[in-house]
Amino acid sequence: AAIIQVLAKDKGSDGYWVIRCIDLLGQLGRTDSAAFLVTLLDDKRTEIRTRAAMALARMAAPSTRESVQAAYDLAEDGPDLGFKIALLYAIDRIGPFSVERRKMVAGLLPQDKAGLGRISPLHLITAAEVAKEWPIPEALPSLRITAAHIGPFIRRNSIDALGRLKDTGAIPVLIGRMKDDVPSIRKAAMNALRAITGNDLPRSEEDWIAWCEKRQCR
Repeated sequence: AAIIQVLAKDKGSDGYWVIRCIDLLGQLGRTDSAAFLVTLLDDKRTEIRTRAAMALARMAAPSTRESVQAAYDLAEDGPDLGFKIALLYAIDRIGPFSVERRKMVAGLLPQDKAGLGRISPLHLITAAEVAKEWPIPEALPSLRITAAHIGPFIRRNSIDALGRLKDTGAIPVLIGRMKDDVPSIRKAAMNALRAITGNDLPRSEEDWIAWCEKRQCR
């Protein structure tokens, strides 16, 4: 209740704390927060709308299904890609599950570097996050590309998704991330490689390259 009171008063703030509070409501999963999160689906800022949709997905409260579906119907033909992906995720989490809905999300993402490069980083962060949590195997070609994106949050979410999906085709990409400038991303790449291969022994990029060459990774 305290988080909702603070957000209701100051949600217009540009502070990152607003996003974190919305995420926290979804993580806590208290259904008494659902009605407030639904009101945020109409917020003028895409980051607020999108995080509210993600929070509702994690909450998966049946009482919000009609509102979430209505928000998607309004956004379906618009340019707000991340919001649409988050809403589709929420609809699926609320139920019933649909393989076709998951394919719809993958279909929204280009599978080439140029196409992905034209998409807002905010949308790509959400897409990779959803692909990890759902998960969405159909998004693997896009995730292999965004795992090397200039944006560190996009790289991290994409790498986590590749590990969760146990994508053997991403092994060379992940080995390339072992020299990333960001320590947490290097660690994420190591964890993803371990999840995919079931191998805990290699400790460095050189070890993984040798491991990969021995097995003729492609």
